[in-house]
Amino acid sequence: MKNRMLLMVLLLILVSLMVGGCKTNTSDIQGIEWQWVSLIETQPASQSLNPDAENYTITFVDDVNVAIKADCNQVLGTYSVSGSKMTIETGISTMAFCGEESQDVFYLGLLAQVASFELVDNRLQLGLTDDAGTIGFQMSGQAVVPTAEPPPTEEPAPTAELAPDDGNPAVFLAIITPRTNSEWESTELLEITGSARAMPNDDVIVFFVDGGRNIYGYACAELGAPNDANIKTYKTHMTAPVNTSTEGKVIAVVLGDDGSVVGSAGVFVAANPDKNDRHVTIEEPGYGCIITNPGSFTIEGSAEGGFENNIVVQAQDVNGNVLAEATTNYSSGSTGGPGSWSVTLSVNVARGTEGRLVTFSPDPAGGSPISSRIYTVFYGEE
Repeated sequence: MKNRMLLMVLLLILVSLMVGGCKTNTSDIQGIEWQWVSLIETQPASQSLNPDAENYTITFVDDVNVAIKADCNQVLGTYSVSGSKMTIETGISTMAFCGEESQDVFYLGLLAQVASFELVDNRLQLGLTDDAGTIGFQMSGQAVVPTAEPPPTEEPAPTAELAPDDGNPAVFLAIITPRTNSEWESTELLEITGSARAMPNDDVIVFFVDGGRNIYGYACAELGAPNDANIKTYKTHMTAPVNTSTEGKVIAVVLGDDGSVVGSAGVFVAANPDKNDRHVTIEEPGYGCIITNPGSFTIEGSAEGGFENNIVVQAQDVNGNVLAEATTNYSSGSTGGPGSWSVTLSVNVARGTEGRLVTFSPDPAGGSPISSRIYTVFYGEE
């Protein structure tokens, strides 16, 4: 992002489009045939696409009933919802043999493990029990309500072998960690990892927002090299200091050149305040982001519990060599209480150089810092 104002404007637009009330109503997913397009597993970590999506579907017919297509078999079942939690139970089904390569049994097994649901950017995400992963679905159009009886089973439908990845740009962006409904101490660095396919660029923006559309922190990441399925991964970290326990979402987005959202993903999390009343964080620039003008840039953050409210802020290279340094006092209503701070630094390095921003509360006795944080940044665009 070129500057903080542009970033915040974009994020506010994204939040208004994506967060809403941070919950999905069942009416939003009913009457639509959802095609199974992706699977993210956490135990062990993996991501995969389903090239035969139109043969693996689910339709939420009403508030109780579901109709499932599992390759050559048709299945009727029921589902129940409580908040964002969901369970699915299969019932009457055809029993055709769909072929050795079919995923019908595997797909029905995944649906039996569903524990939560969420609608993100018109894509349905069904979370598995024990945070084992996420099943991703896309719309295939308005569904036809099934009849009370499934089709006869005398003549099983012929099966086609799964096609290899042919370069079809199935677009998706996913968050692997943190897991849905997890909690973190917001002044600690939260690790965010994920994957994507067919994005127009490799720049991922991550931020934490509450149900009132308040943004508490952001970070940047870059997609890595693609694997054999053309899937790329990313990793970054973020702090998002809050004063009280706050429920919200970690959201990841990729923007097109025109500023439109071309990929998005989100998970519900809860951010908790600093339990030790002792921290120092950097809130601007975000972790992993580019400092547009390294010749003169502002660093802002928050702190609490420092000796006489003193903190030191350094710009370093990746080896820890100090390129610039400033000492300041964070503003607070009391000595050692919570407050904010801001400094301006200047570094002279080649553009695009990776570096670190380090901030800490010094120990007056000369020992280890009372608290400290290290953030990766890039000094200018290449």
